[in-house]
Amino acid sequence: MSTIKNLIFPVSMMASVLLLVAIDHFLKVQAITNLPYGERLSALPVLDFFLVYNKGGAFSIFANAGGWQRYFFITSAGLVIMISLRVLLLSRTEGSLKKVALILMAAGVAGNLVDRILFGYVVDYFLLHWDDLSFAVFNFADVVIILAVMLSMIYMLRSNKNYF
Repeated sequence: MSTIKNLIFPVSMMASVLLLVAIDHFLKVQAITNLPYGERLSALPVLDFFLVYNKGGAFSIFANAGGWQRYFFITSAGLVIMISLRVLLLSRTEGSLKKVALILMAAGVAGNLVDRILFGYVVDYFLLHWDDLSFAVFNFADVVIILAVMLSMIYMLRSNKNYF
């Protein structure tokens, strides 16, 4: 009985990560299938659909770096995922906020990692803008990562530990 109980936590955490990665992949396949590349389609006053392929990192940093960036981002993503999952498995007794943040971080990074491995780039399809000023093109995995960072900050602010 205790062996099954010990497996429930890691299996449920991995299932959560895999579910979010599956949602991300589904949305990216829908974007590739249904959106014209490089054309803006209006969705909301500040959000359009805009399919692009990003070979770089956030805000397309290193997008034209010659190819080495793919391996750099794959390696970095692998490290972030392994560290997130390791800390998550060691956090059985910690609060839910920390666990959710770690699940979201691992899932968001894994979603973009799948793209880099399969395609050599990340599929982005949301464009945040204000009138003619564009802010960023991003995807579901990026939203999940931002939520993870926000929850991590809330967790750190609410805990009694000194992080700085």
